[in-house]
Parts: sequence; structure tokens; C-alpha cells
Amino acid sequence: MISGSGVAALVVAGQQVVDSETLAVGHRTHRGHDEFRLGSSSRQAIEALTKCCEADIDAEGLLDDTVQLKRHDLEIERLEAMQRGDCQGGATTMPLSGWQAVDMWTAEQEHRLRTEAMTWLAARTQDGLNPLHTEEIGEFTFEGDPFRLMDPQRGIRKPAGFSSALSIRTVWRREGAARPYDDDLGADGLIRYKWRGEDPDHAENRALRAAMYADQPLIWFWGVGPALYQCIFPIYLVGEERQAHQFAVATDGLQHLRPTDSPIEETLRRYLRAETVRRLHQPVFRSMVMRAYTERCAVCALRHGELLDAAHIVEDRHELGVAAVRNGLALCKIHHAAYDSGILGVTPDLVVRIRGDILAEIDGPLLEHGLKRLHGQRLRSVPSSRRKRPDPDLLAVRFERFQAG
Repeated sequence: MISGSGVAALVVAGQQVVDSETLAVGHRTHRGHDEFRLGSSSRQAIEALTKCCEADIDAEGLLDDTVQLKRHDLEIERLEAMQRGDCQGGATTMPLSGWQAVDMWTAEQEHRLRTEAMTWLAARTQDGLNPLHTEEIGEFTFEGDPFRLMDPQRGIRKPAGFSSALSIRTVWRREGAARPYDDDLGADGLIRYKWRGEDPDHAENRALRAAMYADQPLIWFWGVGPALYQCIFPIYLVGEERQAHQFAVATDGLQHLRPTDSPIEETLRRYLRAETVRRLHQPVFRSMVMRAYTERCAVCALRHGELLDAAHIVEDRHELGVAAVRNGLALCKIHHAAYDSGILGVTPDLVVRIRGDILAEIDGPLLEHGLKRLHGQRLRSVPSSRRKRPDPDLLAVRFERFQAG
């Protein structure tokens, strides 16, 4: 608690984390801000304050057990200055202007924010089709004021005054590079999202748990490139696996479907797996492929993104069917349909082949110019990065199927 004459202790969630001897040896008001002179054990105080920041005391920190606090982007530079010893006599001062009283949001306000945020994202992404840059995500406003939908540093965003988390984030990593957390499909067909660390009582894990209990819709920002995110919404947390330190995630409409011991369990598992891939993995896969091919059809170089699909060379269910750019082709709707139906094939050395009976057929200009004249031509658009170009081994598997008819 803080008194008018100085500091007795810093209390967070009912627990004293810094005592008066460590935190401060003096107090004054300077330019309208309270400043507290840190003692020679300033490093311990800094670590305690940093711990509070990392725990995000939005709804948990209490001053005198009555006033709710909010951290307004406590300046890292200030903490670093303390650690560098930019102070006199082993002490420094730190204004408490970064801490402010804040009111809890009502359930109606929180619901309206979530609804407006997802409506705004739907408009900006063409209903989840296109990814957004970090700067674009930052353009959202609520009631005329900027409002941050995604935490730029953490994986879990719980705004001050909210009852639970608003969004989660999965960072982008180059293929082959490990992510900080391994989010993947479970045996029940639902994807998992890892805790923050392994402490079940970490503030961010509690925020996710609160969203799960309240059946609150969240936004998933899934990295598909540097500072580029596929926005998947709404998603729901439908279960928690504490031993594995993770939550089970369902997309909209699947949150109430969970496998049971009934005879239809395996059918339900297959359905959940297929829907999760379609609603979660497929949009992410599409964004990565479109980015690699600069939104151009590999066969005809058509540039209109709304007319393009990300086609799998080897489908997801195949043992080689990895969700990676090297297992994808950017194709316009016509050439995607032709590829999937076996009318069009691509050799391991990136040459287009058209099925024999189609070459012999005489029809209108679309067949003549859109398919037949492509026979024997090389792909017109491929990624500039060799690492992202179609995998010859995967193309060989698919082309063998094409040749077999």
C-alpha cells in the first residue's frame, strides 16, 4: 500500500512483492507525478516491478486492496536506466504516472467490443481471406479511440478491465525453425494452443481460462510472414489439458461438438479434423502460398487474388502432405479445378501437361487458350526463393497419379 508520506509496500493480488526498504527511501511530488526514491537494492525492486509487468496486473493488481490498477506501457527505457545505474548515490526516482486507476468493463461493453472488432476484421480481410500487417491491425478503433487487438510482445492479449482474454497470437517462423510454442492438432481433431510457460496461475493463462469458462469468442492472429498475420475468428477455447499445458481450440460452430464414447465418435473426429483444417490451417496455408507467389497463378500468371486458390500438391491426408509452401501452388479457380480433376498436371521440372483426351477435343476458346495451349509450357510464376518453390518429390507423386489417369 502507498501512504501520503511514502511507501510501506507494493501489494499485488493481495501479496506483498516489494517491501518499503527495498522499494523506496523517499517520496516527493514532482510536476504532478508521485516519485519514489529507490534504495540501493534497486535491482531487486526492478525485478519485482518487471515481474508485475510480465504478470500484467490489469485485473489483479490492487493498491490498498481497493483501487484497480492498469499498466500504461511502463517504459522499458526507464528500467534499463536503473539497471545501468543512471542514478546518484545508488538511488533513483521513478514516477508512478504509468499506473492508473481503471474501471472494469461491463459485460455489455465487452461483448460490443468483441463484436465490433470481429466485424471490422471481417471487412478488412474479406471475411478472413487476406492477412493483415501489424500496422493494419493497429488501425482498429473503438468508440473513436485506438484500441489494440493484438499484443505485439505477448501471445495472449487481455485488455485492462476485461474479464478474460481477447486474442491469442502464434508467431511466424521460417519453415524448419521452431516456434516458441508448438500448437498442433490433437487426436480429437481440434487444434491446441499452449499455455504461457508452465504456471497454471500465470495471469495470461488465467485470462484464457476465464474466456473458456465464459464461452467468450476470441481472435487468433496466426503469423504467416514477418509482421503479417492471418486473422482467424471467432475461435473458442473448449477444454484445458493441464498436464500438457494447453487449451483445446474450436472454430465457430464446432465449440459444442466434442467426441464421446458413442458409436459415431470416429465420424465426429474426422469431421472435426476436416473442419479444423478447412477453417484454420487452410487460410494460413493460403496466405503463405499467395505471399510466395506474389498473388499470381503459377500456370497463367493471373494476378487477381480473389480469383486465386492455394492448391495442395499432395493433399493433407497424404503421409507427405505437409502444410508448407513447397507443397503448394497458387492457381486460379479454373486451373485449380483442372489440377484437382486430373485434366492438368505439373511435372517435377515445372512443365504443364494436359490430359490426352482434352488435347484431342475441339471446343470453344476457353478450352483452346485456357488449357490446350498450355501443354508443354513451363509454369509462368514460381516463388523467387528456391526454398519455397514446388518440391520435385511431391510433384513427382502427384504427376504419377496424373499419368495413371
